[in-house]
Amino acid sequence: METYSFFPPGKARLFSVIVLILAIGLMFLNNGAELRNDSFACLGLLGTGFPESFLCDYSNGEAPLFDSATSDGQIDKVDFPYLSPQGVIIDTLFYAALILLAWFLVTYSIHLVRRRGLGQEHISKNDDGS
Repeated sequence: METYSFFPPGKARLFSVIVLILAIGLMFLNNGAELRNDSFACLGLLGTGFPESFLCDYSNGEAPLFDSATSDGQIDKVDFPYLSPQGVIIDTLFYAALILLAWFLVTYSIHLVRRRGLGQEHISKNDDGS
């Protein structure tokens, strides 16, 4: 009986690092969803991210080096250091789970196609009498 491996043989650590990097990349690419009054990740302030806010508007224009008229109530480059730890963890796990699900579906589908393809060749050879 043929065995099926979810991870590439001997490459589980490399695979997990690649999945983690891709998940963090997807998290930062998908920062268009703004959540107002996010009480879980941003303590009731404005945040951005999906499914949970990972970047919060903690500055609220109160930082002395920034103009309050330009940074209050919006996510911009001055808010970058204010990553929400719980939002980062939840978003990274969410995107890693999606990547792993997609990887599983693709590799398992390829496995099924190869297995069925080999089975059909075997049947056709037996039908010909060879």
